[in-house]
Amino acid sequence: MRDYRLVRVGLTQGQERLLSENYMPEPKRWEWPWRRYQKRRETERDRKRLLEQIRSLWGTPCGTWCVFEHPLPALSGWQFTDYQEDRWVERLMGYADLPHFVVLGNGDCLTRVLPRYAAGMKSLRFLVSREEITEGLLELQEELLQEYGIAAVIHPLSDRADYRKLRLLSAYPCNVLDFSGEERLFPTAVPPGSVWLDFGSDEEKRRRMELGRGEIAYHSLKKEWKQPQKMAVHLDTEGKNGYNTQVKP
Repeated sequence: MRDYRLVRVGLTQGQERLLSENYMPEPKRWEWPWRRYQKRRETERDRKRLLEQIRSLWGTPCGTWCVFEHPLPALSGWQFTDYQEDRWVERLMGYADLPHFVVLGNGDCLTRVLPRYAAGMKSLRFLVSREEITEGLLELQEELLQEYGIAAVIHPLSDRADYRKLRLLSAYPCNVLDFSGEERLFPTAVPPGSVWLDFGSDEEKRRRMELGRGEIAYHSLKKEWKQPQKMAVHLDTEGKNGYNTQVKP
């Protein structure tokens, strides 16, 4: 990406344990109190050293954002949170290639993004908790009907806990636009061939989705960023630039 640099940090199991919240080494059945104190100091020193090494990979936090998986919330002061910014929503919407749409939850970007895809819609359903039914959502529903002839249906849920009880979102393969922020959702709620776009990039949800047989195509920014596309590398034999030199083919 032209305006972002992706840095992926790999950790050993020992380093992951070290960064886990409140991690302390297991004490022996009996040991001197001074030894237990010494171990705590050594653990804190090692944790601090590892965090400094990780920070050094991307420099200062000014203008720099990081995406973490468990157990790295210790660095949450620099954590990227703008998953629902228009540019990132549009990036994932490129995978929405089915005519039926189901939207879980609400997002400020929907009023700007959804009308751009209305021409290819056959149906649109919103499943939102009552507190998420905003004036903007109702205006979007009216705009889609008046301008594009899309009769969007809003199904109110009594509270956010009802997201976990959803069993059937669509009778047809559909695009699920997931703004719910709820990790306990299962791909069995939609037919095989559906596309699930997770705009919260929740890692636990990704693991749940990938437990299936691959019948549901799950996409999120975190998943995409884990597999960045490398630039093509060519060997310039005429220019004598050597191996691994990036030149125009």
